[in-house]
Amino acid sequence: MGLPQKQSFGAANVFLASIPLSLFGACFLSVFLAEERYDTFWGLRILQPTLYLSGLLILLLVISLSVFNIVLVMLIAMFIQLATAVGMYFRRHPFRFSFNRHLTISTVWYGTRTNMAGLPYHLNARLDQLLMSLLLSPDVLGYYVVAVGFSSLLSFIGNGVSMVMLPQSAGTDPTDQDRVLELVRKFRSLMLGLAAIGVAAAIASPFAIKILFGNEFVRAIIPAAILCVAGSVLNSNLVIHEMARGLGYPGMGAWAEGAGLIVTLVLLIALLPLWGAVGAAIASLSSYMVVFVVFIYLFSRQLGISIMAFVPQFSDIAEYQALYARVLQTLEAVSSRTRDIGV
Repeated sequence: MGLPQKQSFGAANVFLASIPLSLFGACFLSVFLAEERYDTFWGLRILQPTLYLSGLLILLLVISLSVFNIVLVMLIAMFIQLATAVGMYFRRHPFRFSFNRHLTISTVWYGTRTNMAGLPYHLNARLDQLLMSLLLSPDVLGYYVVAVGFSSLLSFIGNGVSMVMLPQSAGTDPTDQDRVLELVRKFRSLMLGLAAIGVAAAIASPFAIKILFGNEFVRAIIPAAILCVAGSVLNSNLVIHEMARGLGYPGMGAWAEGAGLIVTLVLLIALLPLWGAVGAAIASLSSYMVVFVVFIYLFSRQLGISIMAFVPQFSDIAEYQALYARVLQTLEAVSSRTRDIGV
């Protein structure tokens, strides 16, 4: 007797079309980022979620929300983003086809090593929901999806900083320890910021989830709080991945993510039957911590720097204090100018 058929299976198969759309879209967006066309890059990044949310609103008001309709709207948004990116690219770069054997081989090898780390990374982030969809009831999965959705707000910061970190690390000679230590200093500052935001989001989760989702999802609060803390670690790992890629070590994260994947699988098997969504959240947090520790060890060993270089220092906190002071000065200047013009 096989697994029961679920209504989401057909929509999930259709959603496989998102793979080529996202891959081609990422290729063109990466070109805009490398060319420092940040307005084009961020405009296209914002275009897809804007179209997606607009489509959902239309479905909600005019037609009806269903899993298949939601998937279809997402695919349409991705296709429009890709078509726009292709048009903007070929407007500046006329189409020319050429083949460079050496460049092709080096690119494929670099991409292969990158994907060796990317595959366990995405499995670590999605294996919990996959197993829960197979082993637990839909309502438990629903609570967990709400928790994941709330905690994923941190990914906006992690993704944005990692995109900036990649070109900075790509322009750094890995044998220049002063430049490498400067990258590590920036990473420490980011890690502190992510940790503070993660803790703040965890504290706010009991109120935010009730306001955003209603009292029916109160069981999502504890896993959401755990996942907010886990999200700060996950996004820190994402930045380390980009640092390693830019410095010429794209496969370094495969070992760290592989170790984390083993922890994820073992803890999910052990904790899902006992604690459900809370167990899945604990498994994710534990896995991300293992990835972080292993990655830091490999990074420091490969580049010949001390592990203590990754430990936050008082100077890192002072940077945030200086930033806070600059923000206050800016706000005071804006307020003063507003008063002067009589607004």
